[in-house]
Amino acid sequence: MSEEYWTVSRGLAVRNSNKCRECKQYIMMKEPIVIRDGRKIRLFYHSRCFSGSADPRSQLNGAFSREKYEGIMSPSAPKEKGNGKWSCRSYGYTPDYDVLSKMKEQSNEKKHMLKGNKELKVEAK
Repeated sequence: MSEEYWTVSRGLAVRNSNKCRECKQYIMMKEPIVIRDGRKIRLFYHSRCFSGSADPRSQLNGAFSREKYEGIMSPSAPKEKGNGKWSCRSYGYTPDYDVLSKMKEQSNEKKHMLKGNKELKVEAK
């Protein structure tokens, strides 16, 4: 297996929409996660579900361990990421952790605006 193809990074989830590729459960915001980046794909895992290897073929519930995919998938990743349409300048999970505070600020602003609108409606009656 080519460990150089996969970039493994760790961090905290900044949104709720990703599912763990191993247990298939949603990854909740601020939960510790591990991310595998290939050239074309990014795989999210709960820290507890990650196998510890850079290659996803090491995951117990991965497609490579299922018989229906036998002979379809390559036994190892390419030697390098290569270049092409799906390439990017850098790989690895680098979230904007300020997103959480920005979301909270926006929520407070909306509440303030809604409260102001309700007061205006009461005065207009």
